[in-house]
Amino acid sequence: MEICQNCKSTLKPNARFCHVCGFQYTTSFTPPPPQHINTFERPPNRQQTYAFIWLFVTVASIFGAMLPFIDDKIDIMKGGGAMIFIGFIMFITGAIVTPFFFKRASRFSNIVSGKNILAYWTYDAAEWGEYAFGEYKKRKKESWSLFWLISIISLVVNIIMCIVKPDGIAIFIIIQFALMLIIGITAFLSYNLTYQKNKKHVGKAIIAPYGIYLNGAFHSWQGLSARFERVQLTDNNTILQFTYSALVRYGQRENYTVNVPIPRNEIATAVRIVGYFNNNNFNQK
Repeated sequence: MEICQNCKSTLKPNARFCHVCGFQYTTSFTPPPPQHINTFERPPNRQQTYAFIWLFVTVASIFGAMLPFIDDKIDIMKGGGAMIFIGFIMFITGAIVTPFFFKRASRFSNIVSGKNILAYWTYDAAEWGEYAFGEYKKRKKESWSLFWLISIISLVVNIIMCIVKPDGIAIFIIIQFALMLIIGITAFLSYNLTYQKNKKHVGKAIIAPYGIYLNGAFHSWQGLSARFERVQLTDNNTILQFTYSALVRYGQRENYTVNVPIPRNEIATAVRIVGYFNNNNFNQK
């Protein structure tokens, strides 16, 4: 009886991979044949579009900031100063954001071109529909749980404010309902728009060591503060769950989860992907 070196679970006879944690006993990984990726209808590189938009904004911003110095008709005391300030702030923002999107565009191009990918999966309508509905139910539950949490907290705050300032009860009631309406609409759109998109198009997935393309959405854990955290098999080995994080404020990171459905004939590939990330020290905490 053999024991997994990683999680100490009992291995199946002649197992090359642990069915629990995905640990594999070789670091080799055979990517899918390049010709398979050629059948994929390459999506438009929206990251490149965003990069050129920000490049235009950056150039326009510095021009706007310099315009009051170039055109004598623009009075610095009557709007010219604001143009300089706003133009300078937008220029600084663009100078930071533009290279970020160009790098993302490069990674996206590498993924959809088939370079160094770990898996290219397509789905039939039945299994994609099952995944889309499952994601819809999970996201819906999460969204409305957050809605009620925020609503209850704001209600408690407004009740306290009503006690402190009884003459402002009407205003606090309006604020409470307005806040619940905004959060409710946001919650509804957060899961419903994605579900409608998934229903309209049967998905495709490309998995690479540095990111994922899943049905129009691009996720990357390279660049700036992004960091890969973990990958695991969930939901009875039907989902390959990737988690990565990024700094949202000084010293604090926020996790992002990508659930990639596993085609019925690709369980072995999914297990190898888990082992690949585990064995190549992608978990850099």
